[in-house]
Amino acid sequence: MNKYLIRVETARKQLYIFGSNRLRENIGASHLIAVATENWVEDALNSARSDATNLSGELAGEIIYSGGGGSVLIFDDETHAKEFTRRLSRRALVEAPAMQLLISRTLSYDDQKTRLADVISKAIRSMDGEFRSRIQSTPHYGLGATVMCRSTGLPANHITDSINGDPGYPASPEIEAKWDALDAANQRLTDFPFTDDIRELLQDRYQLPSDFDQLGGTRGEMNFIAVVHADGDGMGNRIQALADKYPDVADNETYLEVLRTFSTTLNRAATTALQLTVSDLISALPDLEKNGLSLTKIGDQGDQVYLPIRPLVFGGDDVTFVCDGRIGLWLALRYLEHFETQANPSDNEKLIANKGEDKEKEDRLTACAGVAIVKTHFPFARAYELAEQLCKSAKDLKRKKNLTGSCIDWHFAFSGLSGDLDEIRQREYHTAAGDLMLRPVALKVEPDKAGVPRWEWIKIALADFQLCEQWMGRHNKIKALRDALRAGPGAVQKFWQSDPKNNALREFESSTASFTKDGWLSDISRRAYFDAVELVDLFLASPNFLTDGAFTHECF
Repeated sequence: MNKYLIRVETARKQLYIFGSNRLRENIGASHLIAVATENWVEDALNSARSDATNLSGELAGEIIYSGGGGSVLIFDDETHAKEFTRRLSRRALVEAPAMQLLISRTLSYDDQKTRLADVISKAIRSMDGEFRSRIQSTPHYGLGATVMCRSTGLPANHITDSINGDPGYPASPEIEAKWDALDAANQRLTDFPFTDDIRELLQDRYQLPSDFDQLGGTRGEMNFIAVVHADGDGMGNRIQALADKYPDVADNETYLEVLRTFSTTLNRAATTALQLTVSDLISALPDLEKNGLSLTKIGDQGDQVYLPIRPLVFGGDDVTFVCDGRIGLWLALRYLEHFETQANPSDNEKLIANKGEDKEKEDRLTACAGVAIVKTHFPFARAYELAEQLCKSAKDLKRKKNLTGSCIDWHFAFSGLSGDLDEIRQREYHTAAGDLMLRPVALKVEPDKAGVPRWEWIKIALADFQLCEQWMGRHNKIKALRDALRAGPGAVQKFWQSDPKNNALREFESSTASFTKDGWLSDISRRAYFDAVELVDLFLASPNFLTDGAFTHECF
């Protein structure tokens, strides 16, 4: 029996979502992509089949999986497949102008003779090839008398509303659609299955931000935001492993169910992990405020503040959120920990094909994350691009060291960025005396893997600086250590001799004394301390975060 497969995807998602420096527009764009490839797909499917059934009494079309900006559907009838395409295309053009929604040509195949996995692979290759070879359209930017949109440069057709005292500005249909999506995006976020106490706080005390200035900070000071991008590890290989596990045409139905279950499990794990991360933040906010986190007040109501985090992309294996710069690294770490827990429950069914001897390791679902910490009004598209590069850097560490756990990388952009991540780090962290940066780092490392940079070392060093009396609050002393580490062995020797307590700096993965004979810390410890020094003033976390874990922290 012939069936028909359609793939729905969004192109240039990053440009559509992150091309604006207005958070409200980023939020609306992300929501439109999510509903276009999930809710609108389902609505178009229901409308296309119009309660029609095939001869066996089954519905004429079904969704294999959806989420993460894409969907795959199968139809028993070509007429319904084309009607679905027409309805979804029309809605996207009307309700989400400028969003590039791609719908593959209807692929016909005989489900009694053709593997479903091969059909899906063909649809992906076909769409990718046609997108790369298509003639790009050039938008008409209007005539001389046209009022230009402040965000896109295209002709404006209306003036946005005045928000928080700021006057409205000319906007194109694309921006109007993004603004109109804000309320629905807020509702989608509040529909998370929060606990009753967290939901009550969201209703009574904390409001969702729609502007970067609402994420926190202190008036008159240099304020930072963190752009966090997390992505599942090796998902393409895992999907291919599923296909390899069911090589026969007779396995099509089984493969379909396993693929759908895997997609649902992955989406649920990522969404729940984000929900738990937001819950962690809300629970810790009273203590974070005591430790210096400044929340933006709403009007004259002292008890109303904005939540210092805004999830932008979620629902698939990749997640992006923006938050106050001081809590970005902590929240990224919490998300990775929650994702591993949610994606790998103790009764997890082994859905992924295993080629190694250790099935538990081979099956473990993990993610890596990149955290770009930038000034509040730094170009947002550039900040997101940096977060993506950092996530890739973390993935490279995981692959090169053959690790089974999550990895993370971060970077501070105190000014503009020139060059890619490797060029920036070569320029800023490489000295004649050696490299000064330990990151990217692994969250958990197997006992048999020595020399792998790990978060635990930086965590211990950071706890020394933030919790121990001989360092806590002594910014000049910490700055002197930073300068000494950058200058080389001789400067570290002088720093050591200036105060006997300085000799108490720890060595990581080494049984030697705190300092080598020339006063220079070992390679790993030197870099761990330099990373920790950079974090001292830009790292806030929940109480006991720095002392919880596999070690018991003691001040030296």
